[in-house]
Amino acid sequence: MKSFKKNITKSFDRGSNNYDLNAKIQKKICQQLISFFKNLDNSDLQIVNALEIGCGSGFMTKELIKLKKIEKIHLLDISSEMIKKVSSQNLHKNASFEIADFDNFSRYNEYDFIYSNMAMHWSENIKNLILKILLNLSKNSFFIFSIPHSLRISFKKKNKAENFCSSLVNQFPKYNDIKQIICSENYNLFSKQISLNEIYNRPIDFFLNLKKIGANVSLIKKKSNIFSLRHITVKTLINYDVGFFFIKKI
Repeated sequence: MKSFKKNITKSFDRGSNNYDLNAKIQKKICQQLISFFKNLDNSDLQIVNALEIGCGSGFMTKELIKLKKIEKIHLLDISSEMIKKVSSQNLHKNASFEIADFDNFSRYNEYDFIYSNMAMHWSENIKNLILKILLNLSKNSFFIFSIPHSLRISFKKKNKAENFCSSLVNQFPKYNDIKQIICSENYNLFSKQISLNEIYNRPIDFFLNLKKIGANVSLIKKKSNIFSLRHITVKTLINYDVGFFFIKKI
């Protein structure tokens, strides 16, 4: 396993106990992804074998089973502690669980419904991952997911630390780039982009919240000390641009 994937695994292992309490924006995005899917699903879709990749603590599956009847569900995550957490919840009578990296997972062809919320941006190669899943989808199968495209940090009052905070944020796959990967006559694609905001009392509170849920892994090679922000007490706005994608193999 490559070093950054090891870092992701360790970080989400540490964040597993605090994830549900602190992953508020991820839950909001999940609710909107479910609504996006509900509005597009105008058929009586029967899901036989579903797969969630990057399942975390399982709240995407919790919301989905309220909406659709699913015969079997397989939940996959790179973090053993997340899998331990989700497998203890008795989510579904025919649920199974696996500790695995979705980049290396090889059984996408077994599922007629694949879904993911705010996880696929941790891929080693997002284009290869999406193409791998699409190539393995069988006819009339579905793939829905959400993925962040940008995260912007701004202060209510001007402060020179704003640029420093922005430099600490990972870069995300671009919305139009994801659409271009999927563009093919073999699929029906529906997508949209939304923006959501969070406000923190201090910039360091945002970074500490990322640490609590395990999402503080930096893909930027240079190291920076976020604790230099601890004395800055200015309201901090976090803006997320997130893409929703609904794909049907035809």
